Formats: sequence, C-alpha cells, structure tokens
Amino acid sequence: MTIALPKVFTKHKIQRLNSSDLCIKFQDWVYAFFVEKFGYVDDHKLPKSRKKRSHRVLEYYRKRKNECKAALRALKKAGLQDTKEERMVRKEWKFLLKVHNKVRRRIRGQQKARSRRVEEESFRKDPNKFASNLFKGPQNRGDPKFSKEEAENFFTKTYSDEDRGHKYNPLHDFPVPHKASTMFTTRCPTIKQLRRSTRRKRNNAAPGFDMLSYLPFKKCVVLMEYVHVIAIKVWTTQDVG
Repeated sequence: MTIALPKVFTKHKIQRLNSSDLCIKFQDWVYAFFVEKFGYVDDHKLPKSRKKRSHRVLEYYRKRKNECKAALRALKKAGLQDTKEERMVRKEWKFLLKVHNKVRRRIRGQQKARSRRVEEESFRKDPNKFASNLFKGPQNRGDPKFSKEEAENFFTKTYSDEDRGHKYNPLHDFPVPHKASTMFTTRCPTIKQLRRSTRRKRNNAAPGFDMLSYLPFKKCVVLMEYVHVIAIKVWTTQDVG
C-alpha cells in the first residue's frame, strides 16, 4: 500500500478532483485493495440451528392426554356416552390436560430464564458481538412495505423545521452571557489529532457506507497520511458535498 497509494493518487489527481469525488475514489480503492489482498467474510452463511429436544415429562403427559382423547372418541363411536366409563375417562382427560398445561408453563418459564441468563452473560462478555447478532439472519430482518418515495416524503416532513429562521428574543430579566474572550480555531486538524481520534475508536465498531472499519486506519500509517491530505483539501475548498 505504501508503494501503490502514491501511484494511484498523485498530487495532480488530488488537485484536479473535487473533494467529494476524491473521497469516493479513495474509499473505493482502499476497500478494493483489502478485498483483493485478504478477501471478505460472508455473513449470510449462518450456522445450522440445532434440533430442539422434547421434554420427557411433557411428552409423557401429552401421550397420556392423547390416549384419553382417543378413548373418548372410541366410546362416543360405540354409543357409550354418559356412561360411568365415559365419565371416568373424561375426568382423567381433564386432569391430564390441567397437569400438562401446568408443566408446559413451568418449562417455558425455565427456558426463558435460562435464555435470559445466557444473553446477559454474552452481553457482559462482548457487547459489540451481542449487538451485531441481534438482527443477524433473515428471521430478524423485516422487509419494508413502503416505497422509497414514501419514506423520503415522510422523513423529509418529520425532520424539518419550517420556522428555522425564527428569531427568539430573551426575556427581560434573563441574564446576558459574557462575550467570548477566546476565538475558535479555524485551522485544519493536524495528522496527530486525526490519529489520536482514530485510536480512540473501537475496533469492533460497525463500518459505514464505505464498508471500512477503523482498524485499517489504525494499523496503516500511509492511510492516515492520505486522509490528512483529503482533510486539508476539504478544509481549504470548503466542499463537503
């Protein structure tokens, strides 16, 4: 990269391109460089879910309940309704139904408590990994039921302020703050400041639209040098579009 970057982004090319095109070409080239050298990880290859095992006690009461239900149907078919035998079987079936529901609710509560405990331990161990796995997989992703134009119209009206230019006057008894005694610095950030700000970022932070994380910028010194060159161009031309 130390040899390739100066050949691709020469001084003439940096001066000729505007800030927006320069940023896009730089991000695309860096991403393609790392993909060519190291490849990429396919997140769509999800591990196969394990088959759930049935609870033995729950299966026992379910089997007994179905047997009683089948016996009731057989008695009804034989014309033995409202007999002593039919009432005994129905009483047994209602008892098994009540016990089965009680066991099922208890098992479900235990499973929820166990799942909650596992999720808490996973969150304490690695919060970034836990957050990235929340919406991993097609079962947790919802497809929008509206068009792009409808979304743009909705959010444009939601996050807009028609009275943005309104001038607010302070109350008559409101204390007037002191005037600023120190001027804001208007110089471009130095490369040392950019490196210090990059080092403070998390390695596992989700990448942006350029699909680049902070890790390459932490490890590759030449990348931050060109980021600083682009920052100077943006700062001097004031082209941030």
